[in-house]
Amino acid sequence: METFDLVVGGIHARITKTKAMLGLCPNFNKIDENLWVGGINNPKLLAEQNFKVVVDLRETEDSDYQNFLRNHGVEYVNFKIPDRYGAPPKILAQIVALINEKVGQNQKVIVHCNLGRGRSALTIAAYLVSRGMTPEEALETVKKGRSVTYLNRRQMQSLIKFAEWFQRRPTMKREKTPVV
Repeated sequence: METFDLVVGGIHARITKTKAMLGLCPNFNKIDENLWVGGINNPKLLAEQNFKVVVDLRETEDSDYQNFLRNHGVEYVNFKIPDRYGAPPKILAQIVALINEKVGQNQKVIVHCNLGRGRSALTIAAYLVSRGMTPEEALETVKKGRSVTYLNRRQMQSLIKFAEWFQRRPTMKREKTPVV
Protein backbone atom coordinates (compact mmCIF):
# COMPACT_ATOMS: atom_id res chain seq x y z
CA MET A 1 0.00 0.00 0.00
CA GLU A 2 2.87 2.40 0.79
CA THR A 3 4.33 1.98 -2.73
CA PHE A 4 0.90 2.62 -4.23
CA ASP A 5 0.49 5.80 -2.14
CA LEU A 6 4.00 6.89 -3.14
CA VAL A 7 3.29 6.48 -6.86
CA VAL A 8 -0.19 8.00 -6.77
CA GLY A 9 1.08 10.91 -4.67
CA GLY A 10 3.87 11.54 -7.17
CA ILE A 11 1.47 11.53 -10.11
CA HIS A 12 -0.95 13.81 -8.29
CA ALA A 13 1.86 16.23 -7.37
CA ARG A 14 3.06 16.41 -10.99
CA ILE A 15 -0.44 17.07 -12.35
CA THR A 16 -1.04 19.75 -9.72
CA LYS A 17 2.31 21.39 -10.53
CA THR A 18 1.44 21.59 -14.23
CA LYS A 19 -2.00 23.02 -13.52
CA ALA A 20 -0.53 25.52 -11.04
CA MET A 21 2.06 26.80 -13.51
CA LEU A 22 -0.76 27.41 -15.98
CA GLY A 23 -2.56 29.40 -13.30
CA LEU A 24 -5.44 26.92 -13.12
CA CYS A 25 -5.15 25.95 -9.46
CA PRO A 26 -2.95 26.56 -6.43
CA ASN A 27 -0.16 24.15 -5.54
CA PHE A 28 0.02 24.87 -1.81
CA ASN A 29 -1.65 23.87 1.43
CA LYS A 30 -2.18 25.61 4.75
CA ILE A 31 -0.22 24.53 7.81
CA ASP A 32 -1.39 27.41 9.98
CA GLU A 33 -2.72 30.93 9.47
CA ASN A 34 0.52 32.36 8.08
CA LEU A 35 2.42 29.26 6.98
CA TRP A 36 1.85 27.31 3.78
CA VAL A 37 3.69 24.45 2.08
CA GLY A 38 3.70 23.42 -1.56
CA GLY A 39 5.35 23.03 -4.91
CA ILE A 40 6.17 25.59 -7.56
CA ASN A 41 3.29 27.94 -8.43
CA ASN A 42 2.47 30.60 -10.94
CA PRO A 43 4.03 33.72 -9.34
CA LYS A 44 0.96 35.79 -10.20
CA LEU A 45 -1.14 33.48 -8.03
CA LEU A 46 1.27 33.85 -5.11
CA ALA A 47 1.08 37.64 -5.33
CA GLU A 48 -2.72 37.55 -5.66
CA GLN A 49 -2.98 35.29 -2.59
CA ASN A 50 -1.09 37.93 -0.57
CA PHE A 51 1.98 35.89 0.24
CA LYS A 52 4.60 38.23 1.67
CA VAL A 53 7.52 35.77 1.68
CA VAL A 54 8.35 32.94 -0.73
CA VAL A 55 11.00 30.48 0.43
CA ASP A 56 12.11 28.54 -2.65
CA LEU A 57 14.14 25.37 -2.00
CA ARG A 58 14.84 24.53 -5.65
CA GLU A 59 18.32 24.69 -7.16
CA THR A 60 16.94 26.32 -10.29
CA GLU A 61 17.73 29.93 -11.14
CA ASP A 62 14.45 31.40 -12.39
CA SER A 63 14.99 35.15 -12.68
CA ASP A 64 11.57 35.82 -14.27
CA TYR A 65 9.89 34.09 -11.32
CA GLN A 66 12.03 35.97 -8.78
CA ASN A 67 11.61 39.33 -10.51
CA PHE A 68 7.84 38.99 -10.82
CA LEU A 69 7.53 38.26 -7.11
CA ARG A 70 9.86 41.07 -6.05
CA ASN A 71 8.15 43.54 -8.39
CA HIS A 72 4.86 42.69 -6.69
CA GLY A 73 6.15 43.25 -3.17
CA VAL A 74 6.83 39.61 -2.32
CA GLU A 75 10.12 38.84 -0.58
CA TYR A 76 11.89 35.99 -2.38
CA VAL A 77 14.44 33.85 -0.54
CA ASN A 78 16.21 30.87 -2.09
CA PHE A 79 17.93 28.02 -0.24
CA LYS A 80 19.31 25.60 -2.81
CA ILE A 81 18.64 22.07 -1.55
CA PRO A 82 19.18 19.28 -4.10
CA ASP A 83 16.06 17.34 -5.09
CA ARG A 84 15.54 14.15 -3.07
CA TYR A 85 18.08 15.28 -0.44
CA GLY A 86 17.78 16.63 3.06
CA ALA A 87 19.66 19.59 4.44
CA PRO A 88 22.22 19.92 7.24
CA PRO A 89 20.78 21.03 10.59
CA LYS A 90 22.40 24.48 10.37
CA ILE A 91 20.76 25.17 6.98
CA LEU A 92 17.38 24.01 8.28
CA ALA A 93 17.95 26.23 11.33
CA GLN A 94 18.52 29.26 9.06
CA ILE A 95 15.27 28.58 7.23
CA VAL A 96 13.39 27.92 10.48
CA ALA A 97 14.71 31.20 11.92
CA LEU A 98 13.48 33.06 8.83
CA ILE A 99 10.06 31.40 9.07
CA ASN A 100 9.86 32.21 12.80
CA GLU A 101 10.74 35.84 12.12
CA LYS A 102 8.27 36.35 9.28
CA VAL A 103 5.39 34.39 10.84
CA GLY A 104 6.07 36.29 14.08
CA GLN A 105 5.58 39.51 12.10
CA ASN A 106 2.21 38.15 10.93
CA GLN A 107 3.46 37.76 7.35
CA LYS A 108 2.03 35.05 5.10
CA VAL A 109 4.87 32.66 4.16
CA ILE A 110 5.00 29.83 1.63
CA VAL A 111 7.82 27.29 1.55
CA HIS A 112 8.03 25.41 -1.73
CA CYS A 113 10.21 23.08 -3.72
CA ASN A 114 9.38 21.65 -7.14
CA LEU A 115 6.54 19.23 -6.41
CA GLY A 116 5.95 20.03 -2.75
CA ARG A 117 6.51 16.50 -1.51
CA GLY A 118 9.95 16.30 0.09
CA ARG A 119 12.15 19.34 0.61
CA SER A 120 9.34 21.76 1.47
CA ALA A 121 7.65 19.20 3.73
CA LEU A 122 10.99 18.51 5.46
CA THR A 123 11.50 22.21 6.09
CA ILE A 124 8.01 22.74 7.49
CA ALA A 125 8.46 19.65 9.68
CA ALA A 126 11.74 21.12 10.99
CA TYR A 127 9.88 24.34 11.82
CA LEU A 128 7.26 22.32 13.72
CA VAL A 129 10.03 20.45 15.57
CA SER A 130 11.42 23.85 16.60
CA ARG A 131 7.97 24.62 18.02
CA GLY A 132 7.97 21.53 20.24
CA MET A 133 6.82 18.57 18.14
CA THR A 134 8.67 15.30 17.68
CA PRO A 135 9.82 14.54 14.11
CA GLU A 136 7.01 11.99 13.79
CA GLU A 137 4.34 14.43 15.03
CA ALA A 138 5.68 17.14 12.76
CA LEU A 139 5.66 14.90 9.70
CA GLU A 140 2.14 13.69 10.47
CA THR A 141 0.97 17.30 10.82
CA VAL A 142 2.46 18.20 7.44
CA LYS A 143 0.85 15.12 5.85
CA LYS A 144 -2.55 16.14 7.23
CA GLY A 145 -2.14 19.49 5.51
CA ARG A 146 -0.49 18.25 2.32
CA SER A 147 -1.42 14.68 1.48
CA VAL A 148 1.25 14.23 -1.23
CA THR A 149 4.01 14.65 1.38
CA TYR A 150 6.72 12.00 1.17
CA LEU A 151 10.09 12.11 2.88
CA ASN A 152 12.59 9.61 1.57
CA ARG A 153 15.16 8.01 3.87
CA ARG A 154 17.72 10.83 3.44
CA GLN A 155 15.12 13.50 4.15
CA MET A 156 13.77 11.67 7.21
CA GLN A 157 17.33 11.28 8.53
CA SER A 158 17.83 15.00 7.96
CA LEU A 159 14.73 15.78 10.04
CA ILE A 160 15.87 13.47 12.85
CA LYS A 161 19.37 15.01 12.84
CA PHE A 162 17.82 18.48 12.98
CA ALA A 163 15.67 17.45 15.97
CA GLU A 164 18.71 16.03 17.79
CA TRP A 165 20.78 19.11 16.97
CA PHE A 166 17.96 21.43 17.98
CA GLN A 167 17.56 19.74 21.38
CA ARG A 168 21.26 20.33 22.11
CA ARG A 169 21.17 23.94 20.93
CA PRO A 170 20.26 26.27 23.80
CA THR A 171 19.87 29.48 21.78
CA MET A 172 16.72 28.78 19.74
CA LYS A 173 13.42 29.34 21.48
CA ARG A 174 11.34 26.21 22.03
CA GLU A 175 7.60 26.61 22.40
CA LYS A 176 4.54 24.76 21.24
CA THR A 177 2.42 26.49 18.64
CA PRO A 178 -1.08 25.36 17.78
CA VAL A 179 -1.43 24.12 14.24
CA VAL A 180 -4.70 24.38 12.37
